[in-house]
Amino acid sequence: MKTRLVSEFNGSFIDYPSKDGICLSLYFTGCQGLCPNCQNKELQDPNHGDEFEIGNFINIISHETKRLRTNKITLLGGDPLFPTNIDFVRELLERTHKKFDFCIYTGYDVEFVITNNINKFKFLKTGLYDETLVQQSLKTDDYFQLASKNQKIYDENFHLLSTDGVLHY
Repeated sequence: MKTRLVSEFNGSFIDYPSKDGICLSLYFTGCQGLCPNCQNKELQDPNHGDEFEIGNFINIISHETKRLRTNKITLLGGDPLFPTNIDFVRELLERTHKKFDFCIYTGYDVEFVITNNINKFKFLKTGLYDETLVQQSLKTDDYFQLASKNQKIYDENFHLLSTDGVLHY
């Protein structure tokens, strides 16, 4: 099983919706959202990036999380649940959910995630960026704020945690 990602694996303090700690941020390619003024327009192209086989990819993220001293991983894009990515992500979660705490950023809604049997994550961010509802992305000691008010954060049981794009700790 293979998919395409940007091969720059970076640590981030802002991408994971918890009060503390760094995460490994992984950028998948391919997105159907086509949001105006997309901040990662090149990631809309499913042919952008490098191809990874699931077994080798798991070895790479194991190495990178050790290097960063974290078990938190955020899957971004593009969209990790784009048609060319969704089976890969489902398999990745199935194989590694006991080792890593995943957060998935997707433009799809929660019903899409449930219907497509995506689970074994810690957090889920849903909703396309809406520039008419824009707010500054922030992570403070008290809250985690998404880029637009329509976006939502759920826990692993699909319980809504945020209001107007803000998760209070």
